[in-house]
Amino acid sequence: MSTTTENSVAGRWIAQILKGDTGAGGAATLSTGGIHRNRAPRNATYPLTIVRFQGGSDVNALGAARRVSVNALWAVYAVIREDSVANIDVLAARIDTLLNGKMGTASGGIVLSCVRESPLELPSLEDGIGANMLGGIYRIQAQLT
Repeated sequence: MSTTTENSVAGRWIAQILKGDTGAGGAATLSTGGIHRNRAPRNATYPLTIVRFQGGSDVNALGAARRVSVNALWAVYAVIREDSVANIDVLAARIDTLLNGKMGTASGGIVLSCVRESPLELPSLEDGIGANMLGGIYRIQAQLT
C-alpha cells in the first residue's frame, strides 16, 4: 500500500516548481532564506517563501468508496521583515506566475489544476521585528498515478 496521498503530491509539486525557478528573478533566487513548508526555521534569513496546506475536500467516485482526487487549498506566500530591502511584490508576483493556471506532475501523482482563489496579505511579528506576508491561496486538484 502506498503512503503517498494526493495532498502530498500537491505539496511536492509546489516545492518542485518554486525550488526549480533558479534564474535571475526566479522564486528560488529571490527567496534567499529558502522555501519552507509550514513555517520559517529559527534564525531564518529573509526574504523567504512559505508553503502551507490550508484544507480541502476529497472528490469521490459516484456510488463508490474510491477517492478520485483531492481538491485542496494551499497558501503560498513571500515573507520579508521590515528591516529588509527586498521587494515583496516582486517575489509574490513571481510565485503567482509560476503557480496560477498551471498543472504538472510530481512523484506519485498529477496536479490537474492550480488556480489562485484569493490574495493573501498578512502582517506578523518575527523575533520582535515586523514582518509582511504577501501571496495567495491556491486551489489545487491532485490525483495519484
